[in-house]
Amino acid sequence: MRLLMMAAILLFPLTAFAQSEALDELLESPASVGGLDGEIDADMALGDAVEEGEDTGLSTRQRNTVEEIVVSARKRDELLEETPVSVTALDANSLAEAGVSSLSDVRTLVPNFQFEGGPISLATSSNLRIRGVGTPGIGGSFEPGVGVYLDGLYFARSMSALLDVVDIAQIEVLRGPQGTLFGKNTVGGALNITSTKPGDLLEASFSLRGANFGTIETRSMLNVPITDRIATRVAFSSKNSDGWVDNTLLDQTLFNRNSIGFLGSIRFLLTDDLTLDISGNYAQNHSRGQAAACLWQEGAEPAFGPSLLPGLQQACEETTPRTSTANVDPLFRDSSSGVWSTLNWDIGAIGIFDELNLLVRGSWRKSGSESRLDLDGTRVPALAIDLTEAGGAGGVGGTGYVAETQTNFAAFDNRVNGVFGIFGFYEDIRIPTNIITENILFSRDSTNTSKIKNWDLAAYGQVSVAVTEWLEATVGLRWTQEKKGVELQRLTLQNGEVQEEASNSKEEKFSKWTPMASLSATMPEEYLDGTSVEHLMAYFTYSEGFRGGGFNSAALGPITLDTFQPEVLQAFEVGVKSSLLESRLNLSLSAFLYNYENLQVQASNTDCIDPDDPTSCATTTAIENAASANSKGLELEIQSRPFGPLLVTASAGLLDAVYASFPDAPPELSAASPDTVVDRSGESFNNSPALQTHVALMAPLPVNLFSKSWMNGYLVPRIDWYYQSAVHFNAVEVTASRQGGYNLLHARLSYDFLDDSAQVALFGQNLTDEDYLLFTQNLSPFFGIVSGVYGQPRTFGVDVTYRFN
Repeated sequence: MRLLMMAAILLFPLTAFAQSEALDELLESPASVGGLDGEIDADMALGDAVEEGEDTGLSTRQRNTVEEIVVSARKRDELLEETPVSVTALDANSLAEAGVSSLSDVRTLVPNFQFEGGPISLATSSNLRIRGVGTPGIGGSFEPGVGVYLDGLYFARSMSALLDVVDIAQIEVLRGPQGTLFGKNTVGGALNITSTKPGDLLEASFSLRGANFGTIETRSMLNVPITDRIATRVAFSSKNSDGWVDNTLLDQTLFNRNSIGFLGSIRFLLTDDLTLDISGNYAQNHSRGQAAACLWQEGAEPAFGPSLLPGLQQACEETTPRTSTANVDPLFRDSSSGVWSTLNWDIGAIGIFDELNLLVRGSWRKSGSESRLDLDGTRVPALAIDLTEAGGAGGVGGTGYVAETQTNFAAFDNRVNGVFGIFGFYEDIRIPTNIITENILFSRDSTNTSKIKNWDLAAYGQVSVAVTEWLEATVGLRWTQEKKGVELQRLTLQNGEVQEEASNSKEEKFSKWTPMASLSATMPEEYLDGTSVEHLMAYFTYSEGFRGGGFNSAALGPITLDTFQPEVLQAFEVGVKSSLLESRLNLSLSAFLYNYENLQVQASNTDCIDPDDPTSCATTTAIENAASANSKGLELEIQSRPFGPLLVTASAGLLDAVYASFPDAPPELSAASPDTVVDRSGESFNNSPALQTHVALMAPLPVNLFSKSWMNGYLVPRIDWYYQSAVHFNAVEVTASRQGGYNLLHARLSYDFLDDSAQVALFGQNLTDEDYLLFTQNLSPFFGIVSGVYGQPRTFGVDVTYRFN
């Protein structure tokens, strides 16, 4: 109750997202069934100009009402406030105004959403969490809890191609299980990204960002219509930064960045009803990777204690969030490339169908990386990861393929809308793990290679029926079959000598039927006459999510490839969406309850062949199944124009996620025997804050002071405040991995001139210079330490953008 009152007080200022006029006009045009998911829309088809709406004489900045936001969360174009789904939508303007340059920045704008890092880089080990549901581990055997889609196609593993937000039309974050509308079954939600498609106008843009830490970023775009039926669009980005963590031992700077990205698309309007979109991208990053901060864990009973690692505690306590004494020369190289296409046949009216649309999609993606990291982050030679050719392990690499057909339809005077699809996915991944532990008494190398092959096959569908003018019923069903195969090969060396060669392999199928059902009721307009409410809708949804099982292929220890079981989620959600005060206020409120069976949880296990010989101990990170768990929470989003030009956006997420029954969890602080267990029933989930809030204030102010008309424009100040309550990244007794509640304060001041063709902006992020953890890895049973990754410190700079059309 205290948190609810706090959120209510924080969110009293009412707010709004600014949205482009093109999306408003889209609703006035004959809309296709498919929406923004790569289909033909009135404002996208070549040779067809978007019809102008009524000229009110007011620009987007001058309006005093909340502008309508169009989403495709249900695979058809709908106004956000009329969509009975918990979804947050951010278009290109919203992202630019918030200063978002990376997907990791989006987490502060969406309630109950986390973008968790990894020990080496966001590109290879990012973990998205929605309502506490994320990926239980890093590797190809673990299914993500949140599905990522680019132009409707499932994006499996490497995030390097998506980290830099380049030429993005819209991002939608859907909360709750997604399986009856999307290709991949996910228990937590979906991140649906739509790139900007080629259009029929010659356009170009270029932007340059300069910031502290030696940061220089560029972005450019060129849209060229070749004929009235063919157009191309290309976008390029680069980012160079010196980094912000100093390695005083090796005289290096970590968290540096040297990356480039390319996105190209071509659109063929084959006939008036048939469109082919082909896109491709390439991204690479060469750097020294992230810095591992050493955090000393009091009370740990490590296998490698002070007698084997003298001086580790002192060396650990010498490091800070901004300094490191790592003794390993770090390296990170990552590249990702892919091609994807969508064939869209807008069949139109036929038989009982008012609209019939067929989509055929396919993609190929390849990624690879090499990395080397001092995981303890200190001058003491304790633990390192070397995933390079020079280190003997080779790099991480994989190839993935997606094939999908989807039919969208509207029938019986648009009273029935539905989606049916068939989805296929295959990936082939190579994941080496080269763990090096060495000190003056002990040296041990272990090189593992996991060869993973995963198959997915699914059929899904969802149908919505308008029972009356105010009541809609929706039902959906999905069948999923996942096949997991892994071969683990291990080479163990002792003091440079090969001691053991071993291998093991396993294969297993997991399948499940998962339903959903929803009711939504919209208050008839006649009942709202004379009130301050223009629109009021309530909905209830029941859905099930499924995550397939897999195998634990550990870095050290036995290679038994223990199987963890599939996870099943039952989700209940109620929500209200409304538009009030003459469209000056939009409000969305949702409440949810999740019940889990066999929840997949990451835990650390330490096994010792000889309890008296610490060199025989092996600590592994494995996936365990908690018997049951539940979570509940609230999400509140408000968009409003309270007065004048002021735009205010606010949100709050409340979350209470706990293990209902987990009596046989392994301990996290000691190298205990396999029979030692801990009862974690009642403990909260890792990295699941009880409260997240965000408030943004923005006021476009017209400037008409100059005699030269091109110099006049708009001065736009904006301030963002984000708060997150305390979390633990590992088990609650691992106190070094706890992050207390913290605030982030961002500010931006832009000036738009030259008829909106040019913009200059000053920005500052994390202005209070908060130190906060993004990720930790528990090494306390092994060494008595925790390895952590901190967020970016205070950053400030300038953006310059020019657009031509």
